[in-house]
Amino acid sequence: MNFAQINIKMLEMCKFMHFNRMNEARAGFHPKETGRRKIKGMTMKKVAIVGWSGYSGLELARLALRHPQMELAACFSRNQETHLPSLLPGAPSVQILSTEELSQRADQFDTIFFATPTEASLELIPHITSSTARIIDLSGGFRCKKDVVYGLQPFCNSKAQFIANPGCYVTSVLMALVPLVKASLIDTTRIVIDAKSGSSGAGKSLRSDLLFCEVEGNCLPYKVAQHQHLPEILYYMEEFAGLTANVLFTPHLMPFKRGIISSIYAQTKGSESDLTQVYSEAYKDYPLVSTQSLSEGSNLLLLSKVVGTPRTHISFKVVDGELYLFSCIDNLLKGAASQAIENWNVQNDLPPQYGLEVYQ
Repeated sequence: MNFAQINIKMLEMCKFMHFNRMNEARAGFHPKETGRRKIKGMTMKKVAIVGWSGYSGLELARLALRHPQMELAACFSRNQETHLPSLLPGAPSVQILSTEELSQRADQFDTIFFATPTEASLELIPHITSSTARIIDLSGGFRCKKDVVYGLQPFCNSKAQFIANPGCYVTSVLMALVPLVKASLIDTTRIVIDAKSGSSGAGKSLRSDLLFCEVEGNCLPYKVAQHQHLPEILYYMEEFAGLTANVLFTPHLMPFKRGIISSIYAQTKGSESDLTQVYSEAYKDYPLVSTQSLSEGSNLLLLSKVVGTPRTHISFKVVDGELYLFSCIDNLLKGAASQAIENWNVQNDLPPQYGLEVYQ
């Protein structure tokens, strides 16, 4: 083997090692990370994930495996042939159990997360509500129900046995609107919301309209005036802010993987300094939100600044009584998995952001 061939071999090895490290880092398992900082005197809590192989489920598994107080003890699926490391490179093996075993095994876990389609949650959850396990459901199956706590953090401070995790669009919208509506700063008789989401928000379903050739190069409004998150927005706007609202809401499917930006328009009687003060007070004890007037800068408008983090970025501008409001989140994190972790933390007397700091 000559010198040139040796150099090529070394280059190939370096590329291979770099690729593996990148996969580990993406999965949340940095090769230099040696351990997780636990709270002294607090025992590890066993958790399970039902529906782990979807986009939100995989993010939830990644966060659970890195959480200092969680032990991901099992994943439940209708298909036991796929294992965690095959979809989450660098992750340890976790036992994969059939959903048919769920009701018999539920008492073995402190908490069971459901990252399933709505229909699956509606089918499976009623069989385990009498168990000792807490339930955090990421689907829409049990939202807008008076007997189920809605876990919009930081506005929910409940340790309830059963928590419905909010929808992704709803989270983006309510994080921006609730403080302003509560402070009577905006006119709720007409609020216009133009929301855009990455294609991961549509899930992994094999549908022709979600093929790359269909999504790429397009901006597709969908479920116009009938999206399931519209009644959810209205229901919880009234619950958290105490006012009914008239909302026009249109979601759009975009040709990027992840992230949501909600552009919100309404009339306001407040100034930009008023909005700054209201947001500062509303989120003073919650470090996972950044707010900024556009007169101070526009960096919070960039989805690239929030994707991959559990944060919410809110920007705003007021012109002649018209409010231009923008809210950015990662649809798979704050819009799903990391908010589920926040709810678990609150259930266990931990700060909402606990275990998520490394991803900020």
